[in-house]
Amino acid sequence: MFEIILTLIFLNFFIYFKLDKISTLINLYDIPDNRLKKHKLSTPLLGGFIFASNLFLIIFLNYLFDLNIISLQATIKDYFVIIFLIFSFFLIGFFDDKYQLKPEKKIIFSLFLLITSLMFNKNLLLTDLNLFFYKKIFLNDFNMSRDLAP
Repeated sequence: MFEIILTLIFLNFFIYFKLDKISTLINLYDIPDNRLKKHKLSTPLLGGFIFASNLFLIIFLNYLFDLNIISLQATIKDYFVIIFLIFSFFLIGFFDDKYQLKPEKKIIFSLFLLITSLMFNKNLLLTDLNLFFYKKIFLNDFNMSRDLAP
């Protein structure tokens, strides 16, 4: 477990110190326009890449070594759907940064991904929320498919 955490920390430092090279390679910078973007220098847009790569590694290592880093009672199908969703949302954000997608397109793509994923895997449906102080909200009470007849 300790080795895996050290590996993730090392990977993050490596990516952090290579941000300019990676951004130059894929030509992904936030360029100031003095209208909405007031910063002085071009900034690499790789936060999503770092976040997604960490999630991939954590999920992959959690499944491969059964580490319980994240507590998922998941099958291989569940892991595949979760990785598919992370990768898909990463790609939406990447293409938005690179080509400045319209908000309507991003919402449509996101809804399509979520609905498609939920159709293939019902285990991703939220049934309850655990809040602070051990408060629990059961979302099954808001299920619209149940019979509403008295």
